[in-house]
Amino acid sequence: MSLKPIPYWPVIRYADSGKDVTALQLLLQYRGLNLTADGQFGNQTYTAVSTFQQNNGLTVDGIAGENTLLALVNGIEIQNPASNAAARAAQVLLSKFENITIDGDFYSASAQVALTFQQNMGFPAEELTSVVGIWTWYYLFGYGAYTSYDPPVQCTTDYSNNPVIDPSYLPLLNQNKSFYEATEQTTGVPWEILAAIHYRENKFNRSNPNGHGPYEIGDYNYAWSYPTDAQFQQATDDCAQFLIGKMTQNRIKLRTMYETENKLRKDEVKKLFYVYNGASYYNQAISKGFTPYEANIGEGSPYVMNRADLPRDPTVYPTISDGTWGQRLVNGGPIVYPATSDYGAYLVFCALYDE
Repeated sequence: MSLKPIPYWPVIRYADSGKDVTALQLLLQYRGLNLTADGQFGNQTYTAVSTFQQNNGLTVDGIAGENTLLALVNGIEIQNPASNAAARAAQVLLSKFENITIDGDFYSASAQVALTFQQNMGFPAEELTSVVGIWTWYYLFGYGAYTSYDPPVQCTTDYSNNPVIDPSYLPLLNQNKSFYEATEQTTGVPWEILAAIHYRENKFNRSNPNGHGPYEIGDYNYAWSYPTDAQFQQATDDCAQFLIGKMTQNRIKLRTMYETENKLRKDEVKKLFYVYNGASYYNQAISKGFTPYEANIGEGSPYVMNRADLPRDPTVYPTISDGTWGQRLVNGGPIVYPATSDYGAYLVFCALYDE
């Protein structure tokens, strides 16, 4: 049997319920958080997720997505014999696929169920261990049943064939695209650049309670948190004007008359994202072996180039642990290791830009 398609980590959030929520709660218990594992994502679970995120240098939003789930299961290997909250979480997830006693005691019967799951998922021989490790956690969370996984709409992928834009956000992109394009018509700033910033800053969502709008422009303060269409259009225009100011200040020209078909100059696109975010990762680029020119266009910036290749992918070893690829989580703050798992704005731009 061939390996079933690689799934996506679920996004587990407030008001969700079910076995994924129960497993999340049990893993939080295993990590030392005090909450009830009742399968209902309420205030207690939101607080526990937020605390875990804060304690582990993650974006604190109370939502258990890829970053949080990966951090939760990282290093946890459940094998016979085991008796703890993480073992119970494994049993709960396995119960989506097989009959299993959920008692937190992971002995021979549970190990056999785990092996059956791995076989039915088509794991290669070296992964048929009956041990619930990182890949088994990944498939347990990523699937709802053996036959129910429906591969999402494909979009441009990264170096390891993962989609750069989470397919679950594509409906929001489609809702917003006409606004990006309208701003391009009036300002000349390509819509793909606006959309890439919007995704990098706010996952195409318009709401933002901090006053800086959907594009997180620190120079602006908006009275609204949930913009109307007209306000969202104004915020998009403001973003374009902010970018134009950065282009003038940094002598960035996205297009030249000498290039065929008026294509965007991609080094300049990188540099524009870099200066938009503050241009503060020069030394990190040099430490990664980039030239001064490359450092000055953002090759060392997670905001621009996160997950562009293996050395700049904070979701995999050794990058996740060796302290060579970090990110400032607060403007002007220190670099925290590892960087978040969000794709760099340049990768999002490339996923959108049709050459």
